[in-house]
Formats: sequence, C-alpha cells, structure tokens
Amino acid sequence: MININSAEVEELTKIDGIGKVTALNIIQYRKRKNGFKELKELKNIKGIAGKTYKKVKARFITSDKNSNSKKIKIEISPQKLGIENPNEMHLVGEMNNWDPEDKSYSLIENKDERWSNKFNLEAGTEYKIMYDSITWEENKYIGNNGYNFKVSY
Repeated sequence: MININSAEVEELTKIDGIGKVTALNIIQYRKRKNGFKELKELKNIKGIAGKTYKKVKARFITSDKNSNSKKIKIEISPQKLGIENPNEMHLVGEMNNWDPEDKSYSLIENKDERWSNKFNLEAGTEYKIMYDSITWEENKYIGNNGYNFKVSY
C-alpha cells in the first residue's frame, strides 16, 4: 500500500496505470487540496477515471495508521521574521533530500498578515518555511539558509 499523501513521482509510477504525467497530476492535486481526505478524490485527477480508478484505488491509503504524524497548524508572521511583503510562503519537507517541485505546500495569507495552514507532519522530520519561492534561489529563503524546524511531539 502506498500513502497517496506522501508518495513521490517515482513511487507513484510503479503502479500499473499511473505514468509520470498522472503522478505529477496527483502531486499537484495533493498540494492544492492539502492532501487527499478520501481515495475517491482520485477521480478528480486527469488520467484516472473508470477502469483506471478501479484498478489503482486498492493500491493507495490516505494515511499511515501506524505513522507518527499528526495534523499541526503552522502559522507564520513574516514581519516578526524581518520579511517585508512576501508574495507567497511555503512549507517544504524532508530537508535531507528535498525538491521544491514536489514537496512544497502552500501557506495561506490571513487577514491579519499571518500565513498559515494545517499539515500532517511526521515527528522527527525536518521542514523549512520559504517565501518568494518562484526562483528557489538561496537568497529567497527566510534568512540566509531558510527557517528550518524539526517536528517533535
């Protein structure tokens, strides 16, 4: 079984019926919706319909029942970190081997100029908060190396 909320392209394409384009569509959908709540959401993915859905749904789970993850609200005040007028902010995960293309999850700007969202975060995993991530250049991270934190609970 593959956790659809954490699987990367390489893992997704190992499933018969899912090619690279469909895997990327799954990841994009997951980012927009902050994860799959139910497997039937797979029907919303371009490239997965009818027979393909029936074939692949048994290969996925939406969460690891035995995983060490919890839903946590991340809230950032850019002004307190010395960041003026960020265009966007993201949570990027697994900093030991991260790729912003497929591990970036948006934070949403609130009326009070804070950015927040809720995520299933795994204890012991390191994450980074980034801003103005269109270029992914090092000088566009918060501070010199970004704002890293490790989840513990």
